[in-house]
Amino acid sequence: MKKYLFIAGLATFMALAGCTSGTVGGIKETDTGYESYIDYNNTILATRLKVSDIKYRKVNGLLQVSVDLHNHWDFDLDFQYKFKFFDKDGFEIAAGSRPWTPVVITGNETISVQAVAPNPSAETFKIYTQD
Repeated sequence: MKKYLFIAGLATFMALAGCTSGTVGGIKETDTGYESYIDYNNTILATRLKVSDIKYRKVNGLLQVSVDLHNHWDFDLDFQYKFKFFDKDGFEIAAGSRPWTPVVITGNETISVQAVAPNPSAETFKIYTQD
């Protein structure tokens, strides 16, 4: 059975939203500016894998993202992740072009996974995980 972690990300100074049966996180607009948020809809992922930070920036016109994942479990978490990038209308850019990347996070370790959008039209991103 596959477990999914879904994190919606956003380009500079834009609001973000997403929903899934896994984990949803990102940055949302509030009355005082922008703040990060994380909602856990999957109790297994909520007890083992946490999003500890989301960063994004534009580099030479391309969206660059970094997501810190923390294993709160005492044992190794062995899974794969994949980033997807979307334009301002929510259409995926270069659909199916990014492979699944295997990763192992040891117990109580934090890792940073990063990606750069394939072209300047990317404004949002999602990251998925599966075991």
